Amino acid sequence: MTDTSTPVLETRALVKEYPLGGFFARRTLRALGGVNLSLRPSEILALVGESGSGKSTIARCVTRLEQPTSGEILLDGVDVLKTEKRHASREYRGRVQMVFQDPFGSLNPVHRISHFLERALRNHQPVTGAALQDRLEELMATVDLDANMLASYPHELSGGQRQRVAIARALAVDPSVILADEPTSMLDVSVRIGVLNLMRSLRDDKGIAMIYITHDLASARYLADRIAVMFAGEIVEEGESMEILAHPAHPYTELLVSAVPDPERSGSYDPVRRAQLRQQVLAAQECRFGGDSDNPCSSTTLVRHRVGEASARHYVRCHLYRPEAMAGANALTATPEKAAS
Repeated sequence: MTDTSTPVLETRALVKEYPLGGFFARRTLRALGGVNLSLRPSEILALVGESGSGKSTIARCVTRLEQPTSGEILLDGVDVLKTEKRHASREYRGRVQMVFQDPFGSLNPVHRISHFLERALRNHQPVTGAALQDRLEELMATVDLDANMLASYPHELSGGQRQRVAIARALAVDPSVILADEPTSMLDVSVRIGVLNLMRSLRDDKGIAMIYITHDLASARYLADRIAVMFAGEIVEEGESMEILAHPAHPYTELLVSAVPDPERSGSYDPVRRAQLRQQVLAAQECRFGGDSDNPCSSTTLVRHRVGEASARHYVRCHLYRPEAMAGANALTATPEKAAS
């Protein structure tokens, strides 16, 4: 039986920096500023935050498409950055798979659908002949596609069908972890729910753990067990999905939640309050958890305050902390005073 208390995947103090300028440039952009994440078996963790916050960079580092500057990536407790220093092994790539945002861009238009699934199977599993055809049809059935589509080209399928093919390709190697980078953002609203339900059924039926990257808090609430909120390359809040969205503890999380249309909220969200929240995110003068004697507030040391009971696993970064991370431009750079006027 799988031990669901032990993380299948962890990142510890994960840092990714990109050089700015030419080959001899000394300036760098810190896209990730020491990210700590844990993912348990059969768990779906949603990474949410604005564009440029570092969500996709985490996924690319975990899948070894990017080499982290420092930190640890642990699969079943083993730091793969130490055991596989230069590149990921075939075994690791078989355990950790990624589904990209653009289903058409991730499928070569000159090949039939069967090619993508066969290639994954041949590279990771010694399957040939009738067994190979049976496995192909099984994969198509798993993602609710007709086996006749194996002879189709990507352009002959809808966006939702192409994304299901991308998911089938990831499933072909029997992964333990799937990282889905905004898998529904380029799909019609009418087909998004089908892809989300497919991902949920894969978690329930096969025990696959997932990191679901999204801007959509509604889909994160629908799909994910836990949510981690990213801002400027760092995790500012983390906890169970319902708890995070119902009781956001960090001002940035409050801003995200306030931007979600809510028919039960009378009128528009108070612009003055939003300006205050932006000010607290960029230059907080106090922290609402200042009374936490076990974890005193600090502007220079990363401190995580526990919110509520320990069983809720709800943590928030101290509001006073000033990170070194510089992940991209963000939507909060507008002057708060102008927003309040």
